[in-house]
Formats: sequence, C-alpha cells, structure tokens
Amino acid sequence: YINASPIDTLGNGLPDVVATMCPKRATFQHFWAMCWELRTATVVNLTHAVDAVGSGDADKRERYWPPFEPALAREARTWPVRVATLGCATCTTVPGLRRYTIELSASGEVRRLHLYWYSQWSDFPASSSIGSRQYYDNAWNVLRVAVHLDRKLRAGEPAEQWPVCHCSAGVGRTGTLLALL
Repeated sequence: YINASPIDTLGNGLPDVVATMCPKRATFQHFWAMCWELRTATVVNLTHAVDAVGSGDADKRERYWPPFEPALAREARTWPVRVATLGCATCTTVPGLRRYTIELSASGEVRRLHLYWYSQWSDFPASSSIGSRQYYDNAWNVLRVAVHLDRKLRAGEPAEQWPVCHCSAGVGRTGTLLALL
C-alpha cells in the first residue's frame, strides 16, 4: 500500500497499531484500502495545520478525506473503497483536536471509522521556546490527546482492528504518541 509499519508491542490492553506517513495524493486509495482490509476503526492524524499542503517532496500534509476538490472527487468514485465524511466534531478541551466520522464502503458493505486530527502539535519549535508557556501548553495538549486516545483504544478496538496513526513522515510525532500510549 504505502510506507506503513505494524506496531504490536504497545502492551496489554492496547491493540496493535499501524504507524505510517501522511498519505500523498498518489496513495490515497491505497491508504483507504489498507484501512478497509485492516478493519480500522480509528485513524490518528498528527499533521500540523501550518504544515505545507501537497504531494511534493517538501509537503508535509494532505487532505485525504472528503470533501475533495472536483478532479479528486471524480477519481475517488473509481476507487475500490469509497470514502465519505459524515460529520465533524471539535474537542472543547484540546484546541486543534477534531473528530471526523468517515464512512467506507466496498462490495456492498459499509463501515464507519473516526479520524482524529490534532492540528496544533508544534513540530521543531525554536529551542528558545523550551520552558515557555507555549512549550508547556503544547506538552499538556499532547498528553491530553494521548489520554483520550488511550481510553478510546482500550475501550473499543477489537483485536482484529488496527488503528492507524501518522504524522507527516510517520516517525517523530507518531512515535512520541505511541510511546506515550
């Protein structure tokens, strides 16, 4: 599919997870096919709102769930796994955390998953920010996201479902969140 790695060592009570990079336009349909095949019920997107958008080498995030721009919407109608966004809720306790309800359908079967996008995790801040209010606010919000996801994953993910977690490259923020879990 895409550049993705199964992580099966998070510990008792937590499901196995797939860590990956943010899908690029050429891999959107592969990403959703992977989610379908793995029966994913949770996707965690840790890309920052100000990351460069696009599929170029330096771009760090994409909008891989609908609504799509017209050309991509036409292309998406040909994918084996169809994707629809049913709604979005904004978290009131963690700024920048949104939960999208996504519907996947293939071969007459329909499934739903939740896509959590935490868009305010500061990546590569200036070293002068260490110890500042912004630094500690960011750390507390990351911990709040981890606690929220820990509760959700321990309560609801059956063993045969693989949550998917990514940041831009699938290493730093993804690895940190999985370590916190």
